[in-house]
Amino acid sequence: MIRTSHLPEADRFEYWTESVSRVLMPVNLYTRDPARFRGSMHLLDLGPVQISRVTCSSVHTRRTDKLIRRSDPEVILVTVPLSGRCVVTQSHDEAFADPQGLLVHPTWRPFSLKAYANEAGIVDGVLAMVPRSLLPRPRGVHYDRPMALTDADGTNTVLCDFLTSALGEIGVLRRPKAARLSLAVADLVAAAMIQDMGHDAPQGRQERLRTRLASIYRFIAENLGDPGLTPATIAAAHHMSTRTLHRLFENEGHTVARWIREQRLERCHRDLNDPTLWHRPIHAIAAGWGIEDAARFARAYRAKFGHTAQEYRRAAIERFLTAIEGTDDVRGRDDRREGA
Repeated sequence: MIRTSHLPEADRFEYWTESVSRVLMPVNLYTRDPARFRGSMHLLDLGPVQISRVTCSSVHTRRTDKLIRRSDPEVILVTVPLSGRCVVTQSHDEAFADPQGLLVHPTWRPFSLKAYANEAGIVDGVLAMVPRSLLPRPRGVHYDRPMALTDADGTNTVLCDFLTSALGEIGVLRRPKAARLSLAVADLVAAAMIQDMGHDAPQGRQERLRTRLASIYRFIAENLGDPGLTPATIAAAHHMSTRTLHRLFENEGHTVARWIREQRLERCHRDLNDPTLWHRPIHAIAAGWGIEDAARFARAYRAKFGHTAQEYRRAAIERFLTAIEGTDDVRGRDDRREGA
C-alpha cells in the first residue's frame, strides 16, 4: 500500500512520482497543483501480472524513450476507470475511457496518459500490468497501439469484474496459484484485444506455433523459482526437443536461457525493493528465484542494472527511512502543538 496522507504536503507529489516509478515503471508525472496532490495505491503482485487500485488527484503520466531505455518490462497496461476519465496518446493514435470502460496500450513505446478527476477532484481506477510474453500473438496481432475496447462478446465485463474485485478478495497467495491467476488475466486481456481487432481464434501452422510459444512463456513464469528450470526441462515439459525449442525462439530477440536469466533478475530487483523482504539476505532472494550461485548472481545483477544488489537495497532503505523520518517530524510538530 502506498499513501501520501502521512507526508507533509510539500513532499507528497514527489514521493508519489518516485513510488509509481519504482513499483510500476519509470515515468514522469505532472499535476496542476502539486501542493494539494493526494494519492493512494493498493498493489497486488501476482508474479507475472500486477494489479493496482489507484485513487489520486488529476495527473498526467508521460513515458519517454529515455525512460524506456532505463527500464522496459514490456507490458500491456490495462486501465479500468471507476471515476474520472482517462485519455492515452501514443504516436498518432488516441484512445479514451470513461467509468467502467477499458483502455489498453503498450508501455514499450512512448505514451502520454492523462487522468482527469471527477467533480470531487478524484481519479479512481484499477490498473493491470500484463507482460507481453504472456499474450498469444496470432498473425496480424501486435498489441502495439492504444485501444479503447468494446464489449462485443462480454469478455470486457468479465475482465473488469475480475480486476475490480481481485484486490479485495484474493489476499495473500502462494506463488503457483498467483501465477495461474496471472495467466487467466493475460488470456482475458488477449481475448478482449483480439476480439476488438476483428481477429478470429488463431488458425494455421504459424498461429499454432505462436500459441505454443505463449504456453512456454507461461511455463517459464510459473517455474522461475525452480533452479532446475533449463531449456532441456522446458522442452521435456512441452514434449519437444531442445532443438525445436530453440528454433521457436529464433525470432524472439533472445534465447531461452537469456529470457530465464533476465526474468529472474527482474524478480530479484523487485524483491530487493520490498520492505517486507529486507530481513532476507540478498543471496536468499536470488536463490528463491532459482539463482543459487551468489557470485554469478552478483555479476549478472551488476551487468544488468549498473549497480550492485547491496547498493540498490541500501538506497531503497534510505528512501524508506527518509519517508518515515518525515512522518515523525510531522507527528512531532503536531504533538508539540497539542502540548502547547
